[in-house]
Amino acid sequence: MFRLQHFCILFTLVSAIGVHSQQRDCNKQTMIVAVRDKHGQFVPGLQIADFRAKVSGKRVDILSASGVSPGHRVVLVLDVSGSMAWKLRRLQDGLSSALIRFWPEDTQFSLIIFGGRVLERIEFGHSRQEILSAINQFTAIPARSERAVRDSLKDANDLLHPARIGDSVLVATDGMDDDSKVSSKTIERTFNSQGIRFFLLRFIDHYLSTQDTFGQSEMELLSAATGGATIAIDSPNQIEPALKNMADEIAQYYFLQIALPKPLEKEGSFQIEIVNSSSRKRTDVELRFPQKVPACTALNDHP
Repeated sequence: MFRLQHFCILFTLVSAIGVHSQQRDCNKQTMIVAVRDKHGQFVPGLQIADFRAKVSGKRVDILSASGVSPGHRVVLVLDVSGSMAWKLRRLQDGLSSALIRFWPEDTQFSLIIFGGRVLERIEFGHSRQEILSAINQFTAIPARSERAVRDSLKDANDLLHPARIGDSVLVATDGMDDDSKVSSKTIERTFNSQGIRFFLLRFIDHYLSTQDTFGQSEMELLSAATGGATIAIDSPNQIEPALKNMADEIAQYYFLQIALPKPLEKEGSFQIEIVNSSSRKRTDVELRFPQKVPACTALNDHP
């Protein structure tokens, strides 16, 4: 009996330690920061001393600043609703080139194709040729203009589970979100808590007077909030250069580990700047980073 009681106590302690070890350290959080010069080129070689960070207006220590790790994961999310007809054909051609030429060999891809609902999902583990074959079999859906962009982002998040900091979602669309059930704020909080960035290829159609710019603005705000980027396309010959730029945007960034004085009970605003040797803010660079530091509860909801 004595041994059995000791065994039960020991088992309980080990179980408790195991559960605790699965919780993320809320006092230390990793933020993604992309730094570019006035020509849009990535700025390499920055060290801890080059960064200055605040959370909710208060200075925080930066514990480390490191370059990217190999093995990026990207979910391609493509709109095939009716108004994407000519754009989709050109985009398919551009992607055929971009997936081979512009993305590093260790980049992994999955795919979501959507209109008024998600029409196709291909998980990670497939070759680029298999991804391209799935893309090329789709044509734009005539007489359908509905789009469920945010719902497709929820599906993208599912494909990335469990997420890795540095994962990216790239959406190509030309219109507003009509049919989604999930809110933009929910997507933003989910992505930020997992270190996922949202990138947008925004097709601008000057001949569609019914295009709602509010929907596009919503997507652009989501991109900025997660530390991603938006590239606008209004001409077919811009597609391939845009894909090249987007591949570079996705692949080049810094991991910053920041130390918080205590775990955040609610999300806090994040500010980061680059400073010179005199500790003055540099104005010759542009930064992209998540606008919020997630609360501790949000982090541990997505271990």
